[in-house]
Amino acid sequence: MRKFKRLLCGLLAMALLVCALPAAMAEGADKTTPGYVDENNGHPKYVSETFDFVEGDIAYKLVDGGVEVAPWKWAWKGHNCPQHTDHVFAGSEYSNRGTMSIPASVSHGGQSYAVVGIGSGAFFEVGGTSVTLPEGLQYLADSAFSASNLTDITIPASVTRIGERSLASGFASITFAPGSNLQTVGSLAFDGAGVTQLALPETVTEIGARAFRGCGKLAAVTIPAGARFTSLPAFGNSSFDKFNYQGEVTFALGSPYYERDGVVYDGDALLEVRRVQEHVVVPEGVKYITEGAFWMPNKDSTLKTLQLPQSLVSIGKNAFAGNTGLQSVVVPENVTEIGTQAFNGCSAMTSAVVEGNVTELNGTFGGCSALASVTLPDTVKVIGSSTFSGCASLTEFDFSGIEEIGSRAFFNSGVKVLEGADSLRIIGNTAFANSKLEKAILPQGVTELPQGVFGNCEALKTVVLPDTVTVIQKQAFQKALAQPGSILIMQGNVPPSFDANAFGSSGKPDADVLTVIVPQEAKDAYAADSTLGSYVSVDASGITYALSLDKAALSVQAGGTAVLKADAVLPAGAGLVWASSSPAVATVENGTVKGAAAGTAVVTARIELNGVVLADASCTVTVTKAGEAEKPAGPSGGAAPAPQKPNPKTGV
Repeated sequence: MRKFKRLLCGLLAMALLVCALPAAMAEGADKTTPGYVDENNGHPKYVSETFDFVEGDIAYKLVDGGVEVAPWKWAWKGHNCPQHTDHVFAGSEYSNRGTMSIPASVSHGGQSYAVVGIGSGAFFEVGGTSVTLPEGLQYLADSAFSASNLTDITIPASVTRIGERSLASGFASITFAPGSNLQTVGSLAFDGAGVTQLALPETVTEIGARAFRGCGKLAAVTIPAGARFTSLPAFGNSSFDKFNYQGEVTFALGSPYYERDGVVYDGDALLEVRRVQEHVVVPEGVKYITEGAFWMPNKDSTLKTLQLPQSLVSIGKNAFAGNTGLQSVVVPENVTEIGTQAFNGCSAMTSAVVEGNVTELNGTFGGCSALASVTLPDTVKVIGSSTFSGCASLTEFDFSGIEEIGSRAFFNSGVKVLEGADSLRIIGNTAFANSKLEKAILPQGVTELPQGVFGNCEALKTVVLPDTVTVIQKQAFQKALAQPGSILIMQGNVPPSFDANAFGSSGKPDADVLTVIVPQEAKDAYAADSTLGSYVSVDASGITYALSLDKAALSVQAGGTAVLKADAVLPAGAGLVWASSSPAVATVENGTVKGAAAGTAVVTARIELNGVVLADASCTVTVTKAGEAEKPAGPSGGAAPAPQKPNPKTGV
């Protein structure tokens, strides 16, 4: 027991010693120690751990090849004070020094280091200090002097890289030392600078996006012949002119870039618009329009007409997005690619013609609220996400050849009828939600109605589902099929699986509003279905259909007649319609076939309801010349039966 007590006392003593260690380590610590906390009379702040050591009142961080000048800044430490948010910048040790010279080298701990760079954010929000940089410095890292109020700076000839936002401050003067070796200028490098002139060294080879954005006092800038823009836009596409470079741009002799009518080109590529004109003609020879070239976010545009060249092959993402004055567009026949949202938000556009061999559109015309006419090539197979979303004036669309319709593709559009989409196989979530759709005839091959596909389509009164549809997800028919006289036509013999909220959380339409029509042979299966059973009772009449013909083929002489008998069950309001594929060979009326000339025709009987074909059956008719023996065409291979008078009530 005594041994145990001695052991416990020893452990407690060790614990107390360990707890006391941090306090002992903190003795002598000050602002030159990363992480040091100044209690600051109840408003504690701490030194950010951004450096390795301090010498000569400058903080440094070890990097490859030497050291870089590091941020030496304070941040607020969490405490009960609404003005001091935890970890927010609380000042820099470099502020209010008057002048500050960075040495070319520094010694620490008995070792000498070359000063190779100004680190990221080193002089962020520094004020009241002018800084002299040494020859031998190699780079200014990202945001090195960002948001500072330094007025002038000279970049040593040894500097080869200026990082992103490195000089994004109010500099009135930025000078490059003679013999400059500068190669790289990062994106937004001079953003907001107050310089009136800026002579980029001829050695520059790379310039990032919007390097001169917001340089409102810079009247002109010359881009060296060897410089290339590494990302776009080169001069800015902000909603606010003050954030775009508005001055003159000169491209040095030998540069691949040129400007025409306020538009910048790179050989066969259109890069961006600098000054939008009302009428733009893109010259022949241009093959590519780059991403965001004419993008005008949240701003009315003066662009009203656009003529694209036959040489064009590609239009980039958002290329003309937001041009609210653009009235129409014709995409030439050699275009094979149109980027996402290329014309999104062109709210004044009334017509669009795509002649190129594109296969897919994605968000292309979303938000084009005035778009009333669209012509697409047969090559288009996919109408991707939000392609015609918000196109309230688009009331008609040709769905032939379309294989896939993406999510929200026609969301809140004016399209009224979905039919003729024989190639359609996939439909995305909310594809037609909130649209003006009145009729939807889905083709064979569609297997699923996804979530909200026809949600809030309050005008939708007629839907035809093929036998391939097996799953109907939640909210697929929310607020749809709820108008008096609504019809849901099922073509399958097996009811699909309905989500419990397929008609929305408010439940199914009343039976006196919605009529469900099903194949006669599947009536019992639908009557037993948990979702549709309330609409289909075993003893209900006028809600089933069936059709067959007594012959699959028959022969008749020119001038002669033959009768086809149809065994038809018609739902209420439906009719039996007869048609011939070639009236010049044979005609048909109420089942009576009359030969017109030698040849072959197909006679078809269809059950139609409100313009929708519920079922059809066909017979091949062979017409021989008058006087020739007729070919056997009876159901058992015998001669065709004698003509019969059609029943005046049924037409058969």
